[in-house]
Amino acid sequence: MSTHASDTEALVQFIATTRLERLSAGVVEQANRCVLDAVGCAVAGSVTDIGVRIGDLVVSAGGAPEATVLGRRGIRVPASAAALANGTATNALDFDDTLLGHPGATVIPTVLALAEASQNPGAAMLAAVVVGYEVCARLVACLSPVGGRFTRIWDTATLQTFGAASAAASLLGLAESQIHAALGIAAATAPLVRVRKSVQHTTHRPMLKSAWGWAAEAGVRAALLARAGVTAQAHVLDGDLPVWEREAAPPFGLRSLTDRLGESFLIEQLEFKPYPCCRFIHPVLDALREAVGDGRIPTAEIAEVRIATFALLGDPYHTAVPPTSVSDAQFSTPFCAAALLADGGLRPHRFTPDGIRDPAVTALAGRVKITRAEEYERRFPRQFGAAVRVITTDGRRAEARVDHPRGGPDRPLSTTELVDKFQTLATQRYPEDDATAFARRALALEREPDVRRLVDGLASSERISTPSRR
Repeated sequence: MSTHASDTEALVQFIATTRLERLSAGVVEQANRCVLDAVGCAVAGSVTDIGVRIGDLVVSAGGAPEATVLGRRGIRVPASAAALANGTATNALDFDDTLLGHPGATVIPTVLALAEASQNPGAAMLAAVVVGYEVCARLVACLSPVGGRFTRIWDTATLQTFGAASAAASLLGLAESQIHAALGIAAATAPLVRVRKSVQHTTHRPMLKSAWGWAAEAGVRAALLARAGVTAQAHVLDGDLPVWEREAAPPFGLRSLTDRLGESFLIEQLEFKPYPCCRFIHPVLDALREAVGDGRIPTAEIAEVRIATFALLGDPYHTAVPPTSVSDAQFSTPFCAAALLADGGLRPHRFTPDGIRDPAVTALAGRVKITRAEEYERRFPRQFGAAVRVITTDGRRAEARVDHPRGGPDRPLSTTELVDKFQTLATQRYPEDDATAFARRALALEREPDVRRLVDGLASSERISTPSRR
């Protein structure tokens, strides 16, 4: 338990004093993996519809050439603009990491933009990444939506603004008084809570799912404004009306926002996605892979797919068939299940305007039936699992159940798997040899003397064309 006078004081000191040499090898390795995964997602996300539109906007606006817009060749814009574009692109494919929220989509773009602009060494960037993830995770954990609240108000991008501001403050080496100001500015400028309105409570999702890029931009600006002398509420996390509200005992065994702060790092609980879709659907996909194994069944021979899981996956906003947009498809349990069975896996190419209109996949999606299972409902959202049964037209059955989806601490993805994922994503825009070299260096980021040179090695090739919308 913290001995500081307040939660804000404890967080400020943590942000001000965290250094790479004080972190365990496991935490440093995980931070390296986070950087690699987020950059890959941002590069591939840069050619999605929203990625191209926002990328075009920040490039046309111009400004100081401080940080690279990923997916483009050597184009630099102001750091806050790069954070906006790259943060939005990181989540565009819904392939980015999760820890109750999407910390990689806000923290990594924030830190990468400022580290490139300031030509920081990789060690400072990694320490800032750990700080940002920790603040994100603790705030989201202590919000901990439960019961009816989970279906009404939940948007981690709002809280992740504090993680982005904390990471930026760490990287810039702000004094404690300036960090207080940065957190206050973050509170004043964070995106509104809206994900349940725009993602869950709608039958057709808009292009903008949540404000990850805006949270990153706000985090950059908060730290820069604080460094420039702007002041704000100094103890925004304290008092009778704190910015966060704890409704129930938070996950990860935390007793409070600052319990074991600096001793236990939640970045080690992070989940990396093996599939480019809503994380809640992943146990269904893992169970289908286990049920079918290597023996793919032609879609025409599948009579029905039965899924027993928590109720959310059977709600109208998780069952769009046929999906009318890429965002619809990313959150549609029947579509993702059908696509995995049709393709023998679930890959980014399926989530394009052409990919979501495949008649064989949409027909199979219409034969997917979802029922609520009490055992999974009781554990959700702390844990999510599923049981599946695939029934063929000749009466054969294939069954499996998954209690923990791949990618989390219980079933982690190996570094080799993450490198393969990065190569698949990065080579959509960059030459294979440049992507390979970046992956090798990103996994030893603490040895890099200048982050700008690292990014240049990936994004400066003359073989890169201007991205166009898919």
